[in-house]
Amino acid sequence: DGAGSIRVPASNNGLIGMKPSRGTSTFAPIWADYWHGGAQFLCVSRTVRDTAAYLDVVYGTLPGDPYKAPERTRPFLDEARTNPERLRVGFTVTPPDGNPIHPEAVAAVQATAKLLADLGHEVTEHNMSFDADAAWRTYTRMTAVATASAFEGMAPFIGHKVTEAEVSPTLWSIIQRGWEISGPAH
Repeated sequence: DGAGSIRVPASNNGLIGMKPSRGTSTFAPIWADYWHGGAQFLCVSRTVRDTAAYLDVVYGTLPGDPYKAPERTRPFLDEARTNPERLRVGFTVTPPDGNPIHPEAVAAVQATAKLLADLGHEVTEHNMSFDADAAWRTYTRMTAVATASAFEGMAPFIGHKVTEAEVSPTLWSIIQRGWEISGPAH
């Protein structure tokens, strides 16, 4: 999940999808750093309990990993069974790129914010102010270059450079774009 590859399919299908923090699990033996820390791997599951159990299994790093998450005080599965202390929760229903949000999505976020506040959590709306278009252009250049590089790195493992027939059309276009971007432009 670098731009929603876990969270978006989960939200569209009534499932649980969480993008974990950097250093939550290792990328060894293939990559030391995937998309410059912008992407993390986990799972899509049916329940929070399942995601917590999965995270318990994959949590941890190896020597040479660029990020290390803090040591856990107890298993995530135990955490999933425990009511949280008072949380500080920030939310927004105003996208920084100005694109519209479906009214049902706005209503769902606002209802969740109200529920969290009613449960005693500190809930505050925070609108993000940054140039989302510029950030997205930079991010997609970086991810294209990193994806092309990752597939270059796979060549010794699969015995050849990746071909168009081996990947989806979308992935092939990302790889092609990555090969076309120079280092300074990245």
